[in-house]
Amino acid sequence: IACDTWTPLSETFYEATRYFQGTTGYFTNANYAAHDPVQHWCQTNYVVYLTDGEPTQDRSTPSPYNNWDDTDCDPIPCGASSSDYPWNEGGSDYLNDVALWAHITDLRDDHEDIQNITLYTVYTFGHSPDAIGVLQRAAKNGAFEDANSSDTPDLQVEWDADGDGIPDGYYEAENGWQLKNALIDIFMKILRRTSAAAAVSVVSTSDKGEGNVFQAYFSPKRNILGAELSWIGELHALWIDQQGNLREDTDQDAHLDLDEDRILHIYFDTDAQATVCERWDDTDGDCEEDVLVDEVSVNDVLSVWRGGTHLWNTPENERKHIKVVVPAQSGDSLELIDFKKGAAHTPRIAPHLDFGGTTASAESLIQYIRGKDYTDNMYWRDRTADGKVWKLSDIVNSTPTYVGPPADRYDLIYNDNTYRAFFQKYKNRQNIVYVGANDGMLHAFNAGRYVETGNPTTRGYLDNMGDDLGEEIFALVPYNLLPHLKWLMSNEYCHVYYVDLKPKVFDAKIFPDDDRHPNGWGTALICGMRLGGTDYALPGGDTYKSAYFALDITDPDHIELMWETNESELAFTTSYPGVVKSGDKWFLVAGSGPTSLGGSSSQYAKLFVADAADISTYKKFTGSDDAHFADAVPVDIDLDGNVDVIYIGESYWFGSSWYGKIYKILTYESDDLNDWDLYEFMDLPGPITTGGAVTMDDQGRLWVYFGTGRYYSDIDESDYSDQYFFGAVDTNWNGNSSVTFDDLTDITGITVQQTESGTFAYGYEADSTEYDSLLLDIISGMGWRRTLYDGERVINRPLLLGGVIFFTTYTPAEELCSFGGTSRLYGLDYRTGVPGETSILGMDESGWLYAFIEIGEGVPSAPAAHVGLTDEAMIAVQLSTGAIAQEEASINSPKSKSLFWRGK
Repeated sequence: IACDTWTPLSETFYEATRYFQGTTGYFTNANYAAHDPVQHWCQTNYVVYLTDGEPTQDRSTPSPYNNWDDTDCDPIPCGASSSDYPWNEGGSDYLNDVALWAHITDLRDDHEDIQNITLYTVYTFGHSPDAIGVLQRAAKNGAFEDANSSDTPDLQVEWDADGDGIPDGYYEAENGWQLKNALIDIFMKILRRTSAAAAVSVVSTSDKGEGNVFQAYFSPKRNILGAELSWIGELHALWIDQQGNLREDTDQDAHLDLDEDRILHIYFDTDAQATVCERWDDTDGDCEEDVLVDEVSVNDVLSVWRGGTHLWNTPENERKHIKVVVPAQSGDSLELIDFKKGAAHTPRIAPHLDFGGTTASAESLIQYIRGKDYTDNMYWRDRTADGKVWKLSDIVNSTPTYVGPPADRYDLIYNDNTYRAFFQKYKNRQNIVYVGANDGMLHAFNAGRYVETGNPTTRGYLDNMGDDLGEEIFALVPYNLLPHLKWLMSNEYCHVYYVDLKPKVFDAKIFPDDDRHPNGWGTALICGMRLGGTDYALPGGDTYKSAYFALDITDPDHIELMWETNESELAFTTSYPGVVKSGDKWFLVAGSGPTSLGGSSSQYAKLFVADAADISTYKKFTGSDDAHFADAVPVDIDLDGNVDVIYIGESYWFGSSWYGKIYKILTYESDDLNDWDLYEFMDLPGPITTGGAVTMDDQGRLWVYFGTGRYYSDIDESDYSDQYFFGAVDTNWNGNSSVTFDDLTDITGITVQQTESGTFAYGYEADSTEYDSLLLDIISGMGWRRTLYDGERVINRPLLLGGVIFFTTYTPAEELCSFGGTSRLYGLDYRTGVPGETSILGMDESGWLYAFIEIGEGVPSAPAAHVGLTDEAMIAVQLSTGAIAQEEASINSPKSKSLFWRGK
């Protein structure tokens, strides 16, 4: 906006409000309606005001906007003299009045919601107390957060969250660098929001279904005690009771008290565009909500423990168990050493950091990654709040993985007596939650062990097992991420992925038979980087790539490196690894990922099968061109402990579209990889980017379930081609069998109604079909397929439980005023693909059964299940907003039952 007077601060801003109103100019002849800046009702509107001078010739702002704060001092500030410059040059103090009016007023009655303006002021290249005062008062009135709905900044916390007496919306800049930082900070304030993408981890360790839920979430920007921090993560533990209710630890005693610990409902408030938690009292301890207490931020929930917060309170020099993978001093292997500075460590770490070129610079980076800030260095990102450094970065796709006593129970399931000594040795080992974060590390936090009390009200407690609950007991920096660590310290850091895949944990007999590994048994962890670890070549040195790494986590006090691999044709390590026992060996199965961050591939898809103990022994199978694999699904058909067949999906580009395939590998229960065969099982009209599920029905037929869809980039987001979910029967799972897409019964239009006369399906061959007839028709064929709604796609693996196939779908938003799109939870009869003979997710008042439930805005995780004392399951889905959707589902009992019992 061109101004032809002197420095008319209020007049210029008032003209800007006319622009946002979409009307004509007040001081100009402009027609702002021709270039309307308000395009969407949900948008928020900001003005960043940069000026280097005091207000002059600034008294023509119209009434009542020039005295909106209703003071008697305007146009001259209270206490000022009209003879002083700039007031003797027609200057005014109207800017703060216009700022207040624009901030609390709906400027557009032709749009939903309130269209107001938030004003940030930046004083550049000057030192005038008058100018500072004018701009600070304007920022106070124009950028406050109205906590008490008074339409005035009458509480200091509303305009001065850090308590320094300066409005949070006011900035000063004396040079280009300070101006750049001021603008970056303003833009980050605009972007501040809590988010999540990983699934919740539900761990019920009692036979009544009680225990803990572990939730990871992150904030691109968060204010902690007045400090604005970016890309910070949190991992916290909540209670889950026998009815599947999430609870906080209200009295902070680490005991599950039904009449004390409040029930939580975590949801996304679309009006406030924020994730909030309802807290309910359960005064009689019957696991039912009684009184709504309040609504709080997820950061204010009284968690059982908080790993990120515990790390924040832990000084950098007390993090004693951070390890790094580096080349061994002899040979070509890798090994773990302490990730810290010093003569024994820096020379082995520094060559891989590609930072600074000196020992001092390398050690500064090491210290920074460990959690030391350099607040006097204007080039390095500040993570300090209240004098302490927030060390845990964002956790996006790495679902927290709980490891307690040995869980695979080969002694009970397969009658393997060699496993029993291993279980007995480690049944009381420290319980750990492992999670990857985008700070370059895999973290291990002390989860505590849930102990039942037998008390009807105080149901149990967490034994801390010698360390603080939520304390970090181990962290690992993989070798292939070392040259990427320097991005984290830059004050221009926006976001980079590092350890972003869910850890895979399994028990295996692959270790030496020694005191730590009875009969060779142990517990291993495999993790990948997903889209972390972009190719990085050092001049004359190694090329670092997205990689998988494996740890021996048998004894949490002595975690050891097994291997790390970055085989070039793996590309990005997005494939969640499958673990296969065949013969006397255990194998890792992982498919190659995309070759670009946008999810495309420029190579033939490769399927790697490697010895889990010796990663150098492997076999590669080849899939389609311009393709990448999803997650492997191993299946032990005859329950003898050996995997018989492995299914894996593929996404490939052909012509101008994405398609998919399903392959299967037959192992023949051999531990010689040369005996294994790869066959193509299905060709599909949609791409597969996640894992599937497999089950056997009561007639001995093997069902294979997958969904199609992609969500890597904005190109995928705008792709509204048809996607599908299907269940296919593999009639000859141990041979070269295949199914075509057209072999599957299309059940897309079928609806099911429950009446007094029975359950009927509509939209099949006749107007009305008894459900049993529909079931017989479908199970006599090759399976079923369901076409999803426009834009809907499956991007997470399904869950089979109690005769029901559960899966989530995501539909990106065409309407920009949505938080990225909407999610659904489906619950279908696994044999028919329709809601079922009885209600699974509920029905309407006319008896029509729901195939799906809308679960909110944001991208969903895979469904997780909690089963308590009844035949109902609580299905939990975490959304990218940080909300946790919980839905009750009726299922056939998934719990084991005694078929025969004899007393001795």
